[in-house]
Amino acid sequence: MPIWAKLGLIMIPPVLATLVIGTNGLLDNLDTVANADDTRILSQLVKESGTLVDGLQNERAAAVQTLAGDDEAARTAPKAAFADASKAVDQAASLYQLQRNSLIDVDPAMRDLLERIDGGLTSLSTVRSQVTELKIKISDVSPRYQVLIQQLLDIRDRAAQIAGSGSLGDGLRAAAAVAREKEYLSEERIVIHRAFDQNALLPELRKSFIATLVGQGQAYRSFESVAQGADIDQYKSIVTGPALRKSSSFQGKIEALSENTITNEFTAAEWDLALKDHASLLRKVEAQMDGQVEQTAQALRDQVTSRILMQTILVLLMLIVAVFSAWLVARSMARSLRELRHGALSIAQYGLPQAVARLRDPALSAQLSPLQVANQIAEPLPVRSKDEFGQVTEAFNAVHLEAVRTAAEQAALRSSVATMFVNLARRSQILVDRLIGHLDRLERGEEDPDRLAELFQLDHLATRMRRNDENLLVLAGADSTRVQREPAALLDVLRAAQSEVEHYTRIEFG
Repeated sequence: MPIWAKLGLIMIPPVLATLVIGTNGLLDNLDTVANADDTRILSQLVKESGTLVDGLQNERAAAVQTLAGDDEAARTAPKAAFADASKAVDQAASLYQLQRNSLIDVDPAMRDLLERIDGGLTSLSTVRSQVTELKIKISDVSPRYQVLIQQLLDIRDRAAQIAGSGSLGDGLRAAAAVAREKEYLSEERIVIHRAFDQNALLPELRKSFIATLVGQGQAYRSFESVAQGADIDQYKSIVTGPALRKSSSFQGKIEALSENTITNEFTAAEWDLALKDHASLLRKVEAQMDGQVEQTAQALRDQVTSRILMQTILVLLMLIVAVFSAWLVARSMARSLRELRHGALSIAQYGLPQAVARLRDPALSAQLSPLQVANQIAEPLPVRSKDEFGQVTEAFNAVHLEAVRTAAEQAALRSSVATMFVNLARRSQILVDRLIGHLDRLERGEEDPDRLAELFQLDHLATRMRRNDENLLVLAGADSTRVQREPAALLDVLRAAQSEVEHYTRIEFG
C-alpha cells in the first residue's frame, strides 16, 4: 500500500472525530438558533398581543359605560367610544393574526392557547352586537372580555417559559408583570364604573376594588424582582406625572368611601379618563419593554448565527490544515523514500560494480588498508535529515561501506595468493628451463637410441612441467608469454606445440 494511502488511513479517525464533534456543536447551535428564532417570533406575537389587549381593555370599558347609561342620550358618547375601540381592536387583531400565522412549530400547550384565543376573537362579534343592542348585563360583559384578555396575557407567560431563565426570559417576565399590573388597573376601572352605575360601592365591588389594588402591588413587585435596573428606572421615569397623581388621588378617595356610598367629587367620565391616562403610561412601558425583548431576541439570533458561521469556518480550516499537513508529511516521506530507493538502486547497479572494478587494481590494495580503500572508493548516499529516514540512509551507507571493505579485503587476499603463485611459478619455471636446457645438451651428445628415447621422455615431461608453471602464472594473473625478437620457423613452432602434447609420439609431420 502506498505511503499516501497509509497516511490517508491514519488521518481518517481524527478527521471523523473532528467532523462528529463539529457537527454536534453545529447541531446544538442550530437548535439554539431555532429557539432564538422561535423566541423572536413569539416576542413579535407578544408585542402585537399587547396592542390587542390594550384595545380590548378600552373596548371593555366603553362597553361597560354603554350599558351603564340611563338613556339613549347618555349612551351616545360611550357608543361612539365603543365603536372606535372596536375598530382599533379589529386592526390590532389583524396584525396579531398575521404574526400568529407565522408560528409553525409550537408546543401543544401554546397551540391550545392560541386556538382558544382564535375562538375568543371569533366570538367577539357576538359580544359586540349584544352590547350595542343592550342585550347583555353589565355584570356579564366584563367577564367575557376578561377571559380573552387573560388568554392573551398567558401568551407572555408561555413565551417566558420557552425563552428560559436568561436575560431574554427575564425581559419577557418583566414585561408580563407590567401587562398584569395594567390589567389589574383596567379591572379597577371597570369596578368603579359598575359602582357609578349602581350609585354605590357595594361590598362585593369594594372587595373587587381592593383585589385590583393588591394585584397591582403584587404585579409591580414581580416586575422589580425580574427586571433590570435600567428597566426599573425607565418604569419610574415614565409612570409619573399628573396622570399618575390624578389616578392615585381618585383611588384614595374611593378607598375612603363608606360602604354603599359613591363619591361626588368626580364623575364616571373623569374616573375613566384618569385611569385611561394611567394605563397609557403603563402601556408605554410595556411597549418599550416588548421592543427591547424583540431586539434582544434578534441580537441573540444574530449572535448564534455568527457563532455557527465561525465554528463552521473553524471546522473547515481544521480539516484543511489536517489534510494539508498530511499531504506535506506524505510528500516528504515519499520524497525521502524515493531518494533512498534511487540511491540504493544506483549503488547496486553502478556504484558497487565500479568499486569492485577499482579493487582489481593491485596498486590500490597494495598501498592502502581495506578500510582506507573502502573510505576512498565507497560513495555514500547524502543524509538530508536526522529523522528515521536519515537513520536508514546512514545504516545503508554503513552496509555499503562494510561491503566495499570486505571486497577490498578479499581483493587483497586474492592479490597475496596470486603473488605467491607467481613467485612459485617463476621459481619452478626457472628450474624447469634449466632442466630442459641440460636435457637438450644431453640429447645432442647421446648416440645410444634407447638412452636418447629416455632423454626425449624426460624432455617431454619437463616441457609439460613448464606448461603447468605457465598455467599457474595465467591463474595468478601474470604474463606467461616469452618475448622473442627474431622470427621462428614454422617447423620449430610445430615441434614446440608437439612437445606440449602428452602423446607426442603419435604426431607425425608429413
